[in-house]
Amino acid sequence: WGGVVGCRGRAAAYGPEGPRGITMRSDSDREPNSLPMPHRRVSLRVVLSVVAAIALVAGAGYLALRMKPTAKYAIRVAYLPIVVSSPFFVAQEQGYFREEGLVIEAQKFASSNQMLDALLTDKTDVVMSLAQSLAATAEAKQAGALQVFLANAQNSRQYLSSLIVRVDSDIRNPANLKGKRIGCFPGQTARVYLEITLEKQGLNPKTDVNIQELDPGLHLQALESRNIDALLTYEPTTTIALERGIARPLILGAFEKSVIDPWVGGVFVFRSGFATEYPDSARAFVRAMEKSVSYIRANSETYRLLLPKYTPIDAAIAQKTTNIPYWTLSEMDRAHVQKQTDMLFDRGILPRRVDTTAMYYQP
Repeated sequence: WGGVVGCRGRAAAYGPEGPRGITMRSDSDREPNSLPMPHRRVSLRVVLSVVAAIALVAGAGYLALRMKPTAKYAIRVAYLPIVVSSPFFVAQEQGYFREEGLVIEAQKFASSNQMLDALLTDKTDVVMSLAQSLAATAEAKQAGALQVFLANAQNSRQYLSSLIVRVDSDIRNPANLKGKRIGCFPGQTARVYLEITLEKQGLNPKTDVNIQELDPGLHLQALESRNIDALLTYEPTTTIALERGIARPLILGAFEKSVIDPWVGGVFVFRSGFATEYPDSARAFVRAMEKSVSYIRANSETYRLLLPKYTPIDAAIAQKTTNIPYWTLSEMDRAHVQKQTDMLFDRGILPRRVDTTAMYYQP
């Protein structure tokens, strides 16, 4: 449109002279066979109309280029290569993310602490099964740091934690643990949960036993080599130990039976601001994950076939691991989550009491 305005402006500025030196004569001055003045004006209007049309087409083309869709934002998803991350594995394999039009950038981590650090420093957008105690701690330190949209909540039948001993051990019941060395996951939360478990069995965790925090990769090695006498561990390590004849169970579902039932072991969360920046993508991501949960519930045997691809366990072990129960956003027992979080505060894990109602994702 700028070109058209310029052309009209020049014609007006020249007065009797049209663009490019065309003289605007009266009818009395016109030469034989020349067009009358009105016809010249019509011709000029035609020219201007053509120029305007060209400018309009060019402008539309430019606008089309400006509006050309850019590449979709790749949602960064942090996960651990463990069984509780199964909804993410299923969504990948069943194409649920693709159905929702989402592009996913999978990020494998070695621990919940690493995933939380990535979330708080804007290096990831979503975390699969972040330890619930870490999520509560993050909220206690920085309100609104994350948003919960799914949880894995194990119970006494579908458990994650177990207390096991060597297959040839003389430990026959929890009372026999007195004076023994017990290995557990590193971190204050696992230790506190183990202490509660031992207290429920009539033991004083401070004086009756020696608790040793061990890297998960060393759990079975420490038990086999007799560096510890008992081990508090999670699936699939328990199933591996039992299937290989390394250990036998002392308490299957230790935390679930002794600490709280169900035990919310992990929560699936968005980083602060993600749902605000990408509201449609957040809703689509939740839909995809809930499809996965439905699939897992309906295909408890089939989904386990995916585990060897994403976790370091073989197909035989995968088929024998316990099914992990999940709570979708609408199924979440929020009062129970608050109760478990309050227990963490009472045990000194949280720096302040946390109101968990503010932690949930709002679609």
